[in-house]
Order: sequence, then C-alpha cells, then structure tokens
Amino acid sequence: MAREMIVREMIVVEGKEDTAAVRRAAAADTIETGGSAIDEEVLARIALAQQRRGVIVLTDPDGPGSASAKSSPNAFRNASTPF
Repeated sequence: MAREMIVREMIVVEGKEDTAAVRRAAAADTIETGGSAIDEEVLARIALAQQRRGVIVLTDPDGPGSASAKSSPNAFRNASTPF
C-alpha cells in the first residue's frame, strides 16, 4: 500500500473541484480563491499561510487563475508555483 504524500505548505486553488483534486493526490490544506474574484479575506488568509507554512499556488495559468495572482502580487511574492 502506497503512503499518502503530506504537503506542509498551504495550497492555493481556484475552487472546490481543485480542492477535491488536490486531496485525491495528497494530504493537504487548501485556500480557494474563487477565481479572479479574490477578496481581502482570502488575501489575508494567504498572507497568514505564507508566514506560518508557506504557500504553493496551483491556479490555472490562464484566465481567472492568472488574474488572481496578478491582482495582488504581494500576496503571492514568495509562493511556489509550477508555472
């Protein structure tokens, strides 16, 4: 039986389906941005996660995913991203 991968960092995704996909692949916590409609509460959660655990951004590189990262570059400044 394979061991489940545990991700220490908080993973930023766009929505519920993305959270479900991440959780199928690994034991990980997520923050959902809601696409490009990222609000101050979500930005505050990302900033706190960045300080405490680190952040990995797994949003789509086009459309709303890209727009959310560009809308608040400070929130994603030290985040890891595959793109």
